[in-house]
Amino acid sequence: MKSKIVLYTMTYILSLIFSINIYSQNVLSDVDTDLTGNVTDGIKGVQGVVVSDGYTTTLTDENGQYRMKRNPKAKFVFISVPCDYKLPTRGSIPDFYKKVNQDLEVVYANFQLTKAIPDKNFVLVAMADSQPSKDWELKRFRKETVPDINNLTKEYPSETPFVGIVAGDLVWDAPKLYPGYTDAINNIPFPVLQVIGNHDHDQKIVGDDSKASHNFEKYFGPTYYSYNKGNCHFIVLDDILYHDRKTYEKKITDEQMEWLKQDLTYVAKDKLIILSTHIPTKYKQSELVNSKELYNILDGYKVVIISGHTHFGVSTEINENIKEYTLNAVFGAGWSGDIGSNGAPNGYAVFEIEGNKVTNQYFKGTGLDKSYQIKLYPPNSWNSKKNSIIANIWNWNKHWTVEVIEDGKPMGEMTQYRDYDPFAYEYMFGPDKPKHRPSNEPKQTDCLFFYTPKKKGAIIKVVAKDEYGNIFTEELNLKK
Repeated sequence: MKSKIVLYTMTYILSLIFSINIYSQNVLSDVDTDLTGNVTDGIKGVQGVVVSDGYTTTLTDENGQYRMKRNPKAKFVFISVPCDYKLPTRGSIPDFYKKVNQDLEVVYANFQLTKAIPDKNFVLVAMADSQPSKDWELKRFRKETVPDINNLTKEYPSETPFVGIVAGDLVWDAPKLYPGYTDAINNIPFPVLQVIGNHDHDQKIVGDDSKASHNFEKYFGPTYYSYNKGNCHFIVLDDILYHDRKTYEKKITDEQMEWLKQDLTYVAKDKLIILSTHIPTKYKQSELVNSKELYNILDGYKVVIISGHTHFGVSTEINENIKEYTLNAVFGAGWSGDIGSNGAPNGYAVFEIEGNKVTNQYFKGTGLDKSYQIKLYPPNSWNSKKNSIIANIWNWNKHWTVEVIEDGKPMGEMTQYRDYDPFAYEYMFGPDKPKHRPSNEPKQTDCLFFYTPKKKGAIIKVVAKDEYGNIFTEELNLKK
């Protein structure tokens, strides 16, 4: 009897070992699975998390497990963090990815999330073109821009959630500054998403876009990804097909387009899409090679696009559902002063989000009060408008109204025109003005307005109202 029990037991154990081995072989040798792992909350698996290697996108199952066949070109596996979990960070740098070692037969990558209450409303701080090339420029970013952002957060209720984004050109062909740049970002008390710019590519690598992004990837991970906050879905794309420092295409690769299509299959149409690239998808007469394909993929969503690259603020209405904000630069005109080539101050944009809508937006000049949105010039500041006052309203778009009051009497709307900002022209024009980065010449802007006073010595007040109902005023006393 005992011998039968022993025999049955051994047979059961051997069959169990055999079945486990078969299961193991199925998992490890399955042609459809060589990238797998779990997403947990530290206790149990999290179901329904979007996971991708940048080419294939899938969901975690009821146990929090994902399985996929990885692409041979995949560098990372990353998750699109759900809105009811905190975005993992290293300091303030998002940490939602794992490197993929293509030398391994099977790659295992696990993620752990922390549960959180979804944010109904939040504030987005959007920067572009910080671009330090030298230590002293990085010091300005660290000592001026970062403290200004921190002070801005104190102007909102203490419980207000924030998220940030830098729309490319984090440094200016200076990868050695990435550690210092990262340290500066880590002094901002909320997560800051990073976008790759043309100056974030390795200029020593020619003709290989994939390899040229290695410095950025070392510090910030994938060059395209997504993230969820509140009732918004953030998407970051790399729209630079890099050949060398001076030669690159304004294009989103086919692989990214395919990834984007897959990513959006998991996003409800009532979500606000906040998409960021470095190069504008459309800027005046210029646009990406495949911008129309991008807009077609985004069809059916309300979309806000945030871009940089031009160092010149413009808002563009692509269609009734897509609006692009191309930002004035954090570094103005190459850290050559406190002013950009269009006369705007160094600074960054702020978006107030409620649910799935932008309810307020403004440009915050570094070191300036957020109410400062107009710069006035007295008569004789500019030859073409010698007898007129000039107003530069750098965040202006066609939905604003700009009116003038002379000695307390409303005189109607000011006249918009295109020209150079008087101070920007005086400060920058010419090969040796300023000595630092003299190639930063002034540019004409559409954000100028003029009015010719009816009498000398008048008190002139300019009143500008934006599409959100904010009213900004500046006054000139011509008696002085």
